[in-house]
Amino acid sequence: MRSNRESPDPQFWAQAQAWQLSAQPGWDAAYASALAAGNEEPGADPGVITDGMILAAVRALRNPAPDDSSPA
Repeated sequence: MRSNRESPDPQFWAQAQAWQLSAQPGWDAAYASALAAGNEEPGADPGVITDGMILAAVRALRNPAPDDSSPA
């Protein structure tokens, strides 16, 4: 059996990462662009924050790149 650390409950994980997810590069611009184009509900439009954007963010948060700034 996998531990929760390896395979957390998806809804719990997403809620716990909500601020980090919303701060992903490009997400604010996509949301602002949708608002400027008259989209009254950009959060409900799958074309604003796309599945690809979400997948890239989840992958980045679940598997962060090594920090090259720390001394060896």
